[in-house]
Amino acid sequence: MTIQQWLFSFKGRIGRRDFWIWIGLWFA
Repeated sequence: MTIQQWLFSFKGRIGRRDFWIWIGLWFA
């Protein structure tokens, strides 16, 4: 499983909004 596939699956589980919030927190 590639990183992109993992992120896509993870995004599908928690929803796009929560996904982008976590990405923002990671980069912050």
